[in-house]
Amino acid sequence: MGLGKTFQVIAFLAYLKNECNVNGPSLVVAPLSVLTSWVNEFKRFVPSMRVIRLHSADQRERELMRTELLSDVSSFDVVVTTYEMAASQNMKTVLTHRIQWRYLVLDEGHRIKNERTALYDRLRSVKAQRKLLLTGTPLQNNLHELWALMHFLHPELFYDSAVFDDAFDLGRGQIDEAAISKCGQLLSAFMLRRLKREVLQSLPAKTEALVYVPMSATQCELSRQLLLSGAKVLARMQQSTEEGREESGAVSKDWTAMQSLLLSLRKCCSHPQLFGSWMGEVASKCGEDLVSSSGKLATLNGLLDELLPQGHRVVLFSGWTSMLDLIEEFLKARGTLFARLDGSTNRVQRAIDIKAFNAPSSKLSVFLCSTRAGGLGITLTSADTVVLYDSDFNPQADLQAMDRVHRIGQTRPVTVFRLITHGTVEERIVRRARDKLYLMQQTMAGAGETAADVPAGEAGETHAAPASSKVSRAEVIHMLQFGVAGALAAQQEGETGVTPPLVRAMLDEVARGAAARQPQVTVGIGG
Repeated sequence: MGLGKTFQVIAFLAYLKNECNVNGPSLVVAPLSVLTSWVNEFKRFVPSMRVIRLHSADQRERELMRTELLSDVSSFDVVVTTYEMAASQNMKTVLTHRIQWRYLVLDEGHRIKNERTALYDRLRSVKAQRKLLLTGTPLQNNLHELWALMHFLHPELFYDSAVFDDAFDLGRGQIDEAAISKCGQLLSAFMLRRLKREVLQSLPAKTEALVYVPMSATQCELSRQLLLSGAKVLARMQQSTEEGREESGAVSKDWTAMQSLLLSLRKCCSHPQLFGSWMGEVASKCGEDLVSSSGKLATLNGLLDELLPQGHRVVLFSGWTSMLDLIEEFLKARGTLFARLDGSTNRVQRAIDIKAFNAPSSKLSVFLCSTRAGGLGITLTSADTVVLYDSDFNPQADLQAMDRVHRIGQTRPVTVFRLITHGTVEERIVRRARDKLYLMQQTMAGAGETAADVPAGEAGETHAAPASSKVSRAEVIHMLQFGVAGALAAQQEGETGVTPPLVRAMLDEVARGAAARQPQVTVGIGG
């Protein structure tokens, strides 16, 4: 989360070798997006350490690495590789059987939060004297995931997950506050946790603005049509849920249809053309274009008009790469220079684009990122503004995204604009994601932290019944019912629109909140 975990591990491994004379290779497993960063940081801080970069998509190169590069363990101190390479079949023998590692380091260690995966089994079979997990989010959904991490580190101590599961089982409505607190106390014995307020006292403030935007005329009509098409399914699901019939084949088919409807409504909130370019013709009949047919894109356009001339630089995240395609088209039409990073961006291009964006004289004003691919391990501190175009079901993914900008090296206050389409399922999704932070807040409190230690926006909304890791039928029904009510209200209210004066008024309100050092500000635009 931008607190120097990479540097601390490098210093630790160098200390073992140079000060303690403890030799023997260590294995660092990291996401592809930060592989180059690990290698470069070793070269920068301890060039004397012999580091091997173990990654290739070519089968012949992998074979050469396996048979020649790693054949002599005395010729290297550290091997840095990716989770994908560690899980590959042709690296199984050399990584798990042939070499006895001094330390196994897992960067973004929450990648192994599910003990039933092949990746978990493969990494468990690595022969290492010690194991070290690095993560800014040890808790994401439930206590079972925490048990999986502890079981990986100490299987002899954490062999049964029952105590963890029983302490927090929302399927049965069971929340054992005392047990959660004890889990936090137990965790403190195995966890070295650093907080921004402790490590980075000079780090500028971060203000998150929840910006509620209106639907366009095209979005209102599309939302209405989607809800009408799913009305019968929604009614049947509501009845079957109330009667306790949730396992029949017909109900399961309806459940799939409801999940598809929820997905479609989320896409509608972002932009109608996510359903296809033909929606552009529908929008033109409503008198709207690419920008004005989406409340969010119209708001983004207004934000860029105000922020870029003032010297602000923007990092924008979206969970939809297809949405990034539309934003890319929009930026090109504006003449705004930008870079882009998503799951399809190769390693070399990632490094080039990040370096170009962070350069002091960079002409790039906007950096587009997919939430999952761009939310891990990269540094974009030359920007001071983050736009979350849409919100992830997992709030930790959004927090990781924010911390690409609000981290070590940041010298300016950071503003995060989270765009939420008013009166839609998005409102409930955001609320649910906020509630999921309840578990982390309570567990960290048991580890000696307070609500003040929780990042902005996490401590302010604690509820008696936080949401579970999976969306239940009842939750989806409530989300869709809320969307129905919102669509009807929007239709009755008529078009509100996004105008430059409204955007400026919103920015003024956010600025006042930041001046008052409020970690979170809620604002509306266009209504």
